[in-house]
Amino acid sequence: MEDREALPIFHQLAEAVAGAEDREVATVKAELLERLFLELVRSAAQAVLRRAPKGAARGGGRAACAYLRREGRLAGVEEAAAAE
Repeated sequence: MEDREALPIFHQLAEAVAGAEDREVATVKAELLERLFLELVRSAAQAVLRRAPKGAARGGGRAACAYLRREGRLAGVEEAAAAE
């Protein structure tokens, strides 16, 4: 995380969740960052699908997966897209 203003707030959020769930702050923070990252990547993939030409409905999923592989560097993107 690069935003110097958001970092302390994010840490406070992780501390609050960790305290409520009786868990380690570092573990909760890592899980929250992962969930946030996945939501951002999913949002970007949906934007790619929205911009796909109308006749390319079949190839749109492949375009979104290619985008995710290039931008998100995620493994198993095809399986996640198929699950939705």
